[in-house]
Amino acid sequence: MKRETETFLAKLSAIPDYPALRDVQNALWAVGEARGAAVMVGAGFSLNAERASGSTPAPPLWRDFTRRMTADLYASSPEDANTDPLRLAEEYRAALGQPALDAMIRELVPDRLWTPGGLHRELLSLPWADVLTTNWDTLLERAAAEDHDRAYEVVETVEAIARTRSPRIVKLHGTLPSHTPFIFAAEDYRTYPRHFSPFVNLAQQVMLENEMVLIGFSGDDPNFLQWAGWVRDQLGASARRIRLIGVLGLTAARRRLLESQNVTPIDLEPLVREIDPADRQRVATEVLLASLRNAKPEPPHRWNLHGERSGDEHDEMEPARLISIWSASRRAYPGWLLAPPRHRYQIRFAMERQLARLEAAFDQLDTRLRAGLAREIVWRCDVSLWDLPIWVATALPGLVTDPASGYDRRTRLEVNLSLASHARRRRDRDQFEQFCSAAEAEAQSADDNASIAYERCIEARDRLDYDIVSGLLPGVRGTDPAWTLRRASLQAFMRERRRAVTTAREALQELRRRRTRDRTSVWLISREAWAHLAVKQGWLDLPEEEADHGEWPHRYREHSCDPWDELTHFDQELQKQDRRDGPGSAVAEPRFEPGVRLRNHGLGGWLSSANLRAHDEMSRAVDMAGFIRLPGVDVIEERLQRAALMLGEEECDSWSVLRTVRDWSKGLINERFNRVAVARMQSDVVERQIQALRLAVEFGRARLQPGAGIDGERHNHWVEQIRRLMELLSRLTLRLDTDSAVEMFEWAQGLTLDAALNHWWLFEPLGNLLNRSFDAIDPAARDQQTLRILQIPLPGERGDQTMESYWPELVQRLDGSGSSVDRHGSAWRGRVTATISAIQTNTGLARSRGILRIYVLSKRGLLSSAEAEEAAAALWANVDHEKPHLPPAQELMSHIFLDLPEPSPGLADRAFRADVVERILCGSASHIDFESLGGAANAARPLNLSSQEAETIAALLLAWEPSDASRQFVLYNREEAFGRAHALARAVLPAISDLGATDELAKQVLAMARRAPAFLETLPILAQRHPASAEHAYREIRRAMGSRDVETAYSAWRAIYAWIKLDQDGVLALPGALPADVVASVAARREPALLPALQRAEELILSDRMDNRGHEFVVEALDILHSDTAYSNQEREGLRADTLTMVRAACVRLANALAVKGVSDDVVARWLDEAPDDPLPEVRYALALKPD
Repeated sequence: MKRETETFLAKLSAIPDYPALRDVQNALWAVGEARGAAVMVGAGFSLNAERASGSTPAPPLWRDFTRRMTADLYASSPEDANTDPLRLAEEYRAALGQPALDAMIRELVPDRLWTPGGLHRELLSLPWADVLTTNWDTLLERAAAEDHDRAYEVVETVEAIARTRSPRIVKLHGTLPSHTPFIFAAEDYRTYPRHFSPFVNLAQQVMLENEMVLIGFSGDDPNFLQWAGWVRDQLGASARRIRLIGVLGLTAARRRLLESQNVTPIDLEPLVREIDPADRQRVATEVLLASLRNAKPEPPHRWNLHGERSGDEHDEMEPARLISIWSASRRAYPGWLLAPPRHRYQIRFAMERQLARLEAAFDQLDTRLRAGLAREIVWRCDVSLWDLPIWVATALPGLVTDPASGYDRRTRLEVNLSLASHARRRRDRDQFEQFCSAAEAEAQSADDNASIAYERCIEARDRLDYDIVSGLLPGVRGTDPAWTLRRASLQAFMRERRRAVTTAREALQELRRRRTRDRTSVWLISREAWAHLAVKQGWLDLPEEEADHGEWPHRYREHSCDPWDELTHFDQELQKQDRRDGPGSAVAEPRFEPGVRLRNHGLGGWLSSANLRAHDEMSRAVDMAGFIRLPGVDVIEERLQRAALMLGEEECDSWSVLRTVRDWSKGLINERFNRVAVARMQSDVVERQIQALRLAVEFGRARLQPGAGIDGERHNHWVEQIRRLMELLSRLTLRLDTDSAVEMFEWAQGLTLDAALNHWWLFEPLGNLLNRSFDAIDPAARDQQTLRILQIPLPGERGDQTMESYWPELVQRLDGSGSSVDRHGSAWRGRVTATISAIQTNTGLARSRGILRIYVLSKRGLLSSAEAEEAAAALWANVDHEKPHLPPAQELMSHIFLDLPEPSPGLADRAFRADVVERILCGSASHIDFESLGGAANAARPLNLSSQEAETIAALLLAWEPSDASRQFVLYNREEAFGRAHALARAVLPAISDLGATDELAKQVLAMARRAPAFLETLPILAQRHPASAEHAYREIRRAMGSRDVETAYSAWRAIYAWIKLDQDGVLALPGALPADVVASVAARREPALLPALQRAEELILSDRMDNRGHEFVVEALDILHSDTAYSNQEREGLRADTLTMVRAACVRLANALAVKGVSDDVVARWLDEAPDDPLPEVRYALALKPD
């Protein structure tokens, strides 16, 4: 804006007619009850056009036409000419004809030589309802064509009226070049209302509906006089007053005359009286249009924060002044349910540099100032979703109870609620209760009570206390529809999905009803936006006639409260935080020069405390908006999951992640509740979370009971939630001590008896809970749970057999001696009898699980002879003993029948041969048959192949060629190779009587071991039976020991294990290099060989196959591994987190082996001393457990 214009604008309010100008401004911008404004543009406004050159004539005024007509008609006696230009034009037409009159107009109005000026564009940029003009030039039309924001339609003829709509440029008196007649002469004006009645009617309608402003007219302008007269004649008393604006220079008499004609003059002459007369009209017009533009009211959503800045001047502001500014910003808050992200950041950033200075000076301020500052900081932290500064939170309890602070009831309530929120986020329940109770003492209205109930609900929700939320939820009810939304969000938490969406729809309907009374209220529109999104995402839960399928309104974005903009902001924040803190943010980046790396410290740019963590901002925004989180369609859920991955390990973060987990088996739960992460958690946090999760499971369990009265959909929602809760609980259960683990196991076993939990979604997490609580029990005490394991119902005892393969079975976990098992009670006898009965009467999985139980009990010597006979009879009841085949046993390996009771000796052997061996010899066997053959060699009644059978089977096994290595064959190749290798090593090669003389077979085995790593397992037995191949065999094993491929490396180390066992049995000496190779692998600490190398080192030490030098290397490795494997040194996902705890357990056993052999060292002692207190049971009980 020109400095000259700014100067005059400052003086504008001093002119006498300024009140009338204010009315025009209000009408133009529809402020208050004003509807709008239209403008009629006269010839004087065309003087603002830009001319082609200095010699181009200026647009003419009436006096210019009068002068020309006088010269043409009264050249010799100009004093005789008529002074009325309209009468003079009539004479001109009578004397020279209409063509001459038109030609004169075209000559004096050379439209093509002018272009619209800046004031034309400025005029048309204003929101006029319509623009009427009596001008013949096309300056306005051409200016409108350049305006990209407002689309004016041009009305040049009467016929165009019907097909155009506002805003319009209406050419009332014709227009160049060819839309005639040009209204000019007196007769034209007299007959105009009759010949051009549609134009008159249009003008009348515009004047009725809007304030009419005339610009570019003088007080004696013929056009102005004629149109003012027509308005009076047609509209009478109903006519609005016409506003004539310009440099009028009116006398008192002339002003009274205009006012008597229903015209309100707005004379700008006093404003420009002191400047050059030639510039007055231009400057006055510039000032007028600038004043109209500047009168545009701030949008209701515009919040300028009253000029808050973070500059030096603002930073040094006195506290009293700062309170004044912050208070003004608070009072000007538009009422958003959730402040827009840019404003939240602006508030935090503006405060950031202030807080350190204010903290330093705070104690020196008087009580009133301290109270004022603290009150404003509270509000600003709440609205910006920021944490209260500790020093403010510390000072507030004293201020809120001090009468000198000046806090009123409402302020005390808000401060106490903010302090309660602060305590909730810090997990301080005592302070939370204290501040909630203080807030309750101040509550009076329904909204006050709703705010307290909601805060209590959020605190209980964060602890997964469904019982508390259920009791408090009805109290979240007030006059503000936001409480309805927030109540809906809590209903969603309570797994009442359809009810939540219905409640959100009620809020939406109420907000829309209210908005009919106040359509521009940001307070209403922002609440409507969040309610609308909730209903949109939950449309499947509504009847079709109630679902909202309409387009998303633009008004939400226009008022800075569109939830989708909020979600976009969250996405951007996640990207920034991921760049700053995510994987690879602190990785050394290689440079082009060899050996040079650039260290990236992961700062991701400039850091500021005004930047909230994405998860904190998102979760607080969701709570503020009351957004309902619906499983499967929650637009915020995936974002919260990503944000939760970036949280730390503090207690508050741990609880936040706990509540954010949505998938029970993948994603966030595996990232933040993997085994290593659970080990790193603080014990007291684990204890509280276990308690909360168990209570939550019990609450959900009660909801599933037949009498709970929930429908099928809510039933499924709770089943899904219990699945998630139970899986989380099972993972934390690993941290329990033995007594607590026993109690948890017994509780979990009781869950298997509850028919309400008989849903296959729960089978796996329930099995995990049983297995992991059993893991946490000291191995010496596990036998005591044998009966409880047997009391877990078999699939056939549950009734519903849906997805029964997922039903938990723990009998295979019983690997103790069984000496402490009480087998004399009726409960024991009853379960054994029921198991045998299940074998006899059931089929499928129910029978197989019964067989598995009898198999385990039999191997552990826990069956009496009578029970063994009953079991044998049940197992073989339907088998022809003369031509026996193996009894049906789904999911069980065939060789277990060689360990199970049999009614007659040799029956199982014959049946195994008839089924498994025969299929192998016929070439129709699967990898399962091969595995069973290998297992049969180690059974209690082992299968012994004849040498001829073994040679035939060996040829079949070694004739196999791995399939194409494409992805679909990888698993097949692995399983087939393992099965064949297992059979070859365990059952076939040992049975060939003259293997030492069979060089060709040895070559085939070595070749197969090179092609398929699983066959490395066969090489030790090959070396024992064919000594000539021993050196070659060990070279193959040694080559694979350090492989990066897990399958290859583990196959090699299984072969090392087999070789050590053969050495311990005295049938095959260790290669001389083997101990040193094992020690080297331990010292290298290289994955994936580390775990098996540690296990083999233990075996070598215990069998005295490692020398003192080897012991020293192992101790050094254990020292380094103590740090490398510490839970505190692992990333969240951990380096080989799947084997980390197994490595630690192997280290404990290795340290123990060294101690047994007399090695005394601080490293060994440290491992052994710390093991009993390890967070995880596989390490804690390492010395009592068999290595995997």
